[in-house]
Amino acid sequence: MIGPAPEDGYFSGERVKYLKYQNIGWLALLSIVAFWATLELTSSFPLGLLAVVLVNLPFAGGRFDEGLVNDLYSEEPASAFLMLACTFLALGFTRRKLSLIVFAGLSFGVVTLVKAALLYVFVGVALLLPCFFVLEHYPLRAAVRDWVVFVLAFFCVIAP
Repeated sequence: MIGPAPEDGYFSGERVKYLKYQNIGWLALLSIVAFWATLELTSSFPLGLLAVVLVNLPFAGGRFDEGLVNDLYSEEPASAFLMLACTFLALGFTRRKLSLIVFAGLSFGVVTLVKAALLYVFVGVALLLPCFFVLEHYPLRAAVRDWVVFVLAFFCVIAP
């Protein structure tokens, strides 16, 4: 298995099978983030467990080699990072904590690097966020600061 292989050996067989096992780790991260997000937003342990079941439901009912994790696409890591980014943003917004807003911007940057199409999601969120600041009666200075920090943290990740 170590060493050179024919070109088709890099797209099928044992080499790719072991590479695809990374998706199990991404699914575990998605489960952990779903549990944490639900627990933070609802303070309900049973709902946290239900969230874990629901995010794993599409992957249930089949063997590993037949399921959704049998690919090298980036949907699994993108979904884990997107859920993490949305959770950080929701917590930062509701608790008015700048550190969580920074983590939200950084997480949106990472998810954009994983799945480029999610750049449009970030743009939509960044454009709608000031509306939520107005609806929640955020002080203007704090709203501008939080929005600028959110956008700068995002660009710190994707700029390089």
